[in-house]
Amino acid sequence: MIEPNWNYFLNAPLSHGTIQYKTKTERVLVARVTAAASNWQECQTYERLERWKQAREDLEAFRQGQQK
Repeated sequence: MIEPNWNYFLNAPLSHGTIQYKTKTERVLVARVTAAASNWQECQTYERLERWKQAREDLEAFRQGQQK
């Protein structure tokens, strides 16, 4: 099972990496979506699909909240 490097996402500067994020929270949510998608593709179970859907919903809700 793939797990993001949470230490990197919490401590690395926002300008570090190929994609620029406005907040560390957004960067962590994107990492969670990416990891959940990879885990679901590796072993396509209902539980992993639900985790991926929840991660996407959390990211979308965060981005909508930032737009207001």
